[in-house]
Amino acid sequence: MSSQESSYPITNKPGATAGPDTFDPDLSHRTKAQESGLITIKDALVSLDKVIRELFFERCRIRAHIFKQRAVLDDQLDLLEETDLRIDNLQLIWDNMAAKLGLRRNN
Repeated sequence: MSSQESSYPITNKPGATAGPDTFDPDLSHRTKAQESGLITIKDALVSLDKVIRELFFERCRIRAHIFKQRAVLDDQLDLLEETDLRIDNLQLIWDNMAAKLGLRRNN
């Protein structure tokens, strides 16, 4: 036997040639695992996108609620200011009337 000849016939070994018809079960398994991993990642991304959208809409609702609360507070502050003006006017009237009668306020 020469040094170039093999003691085992190569043609009888499955997968011994590297042609396009060669099937490597490990490669197929790895490809399926990678595809499965990609599908899992895509599913996770879709789920995260849904959560982000829901949080965005929740943020918009909260923001709208804050604007409504600010409007209510602005109205209440306006009412408070009007009430303060009425009190000031009534105190001025009282002071003028009391001065004519010689009375003083106790507070």
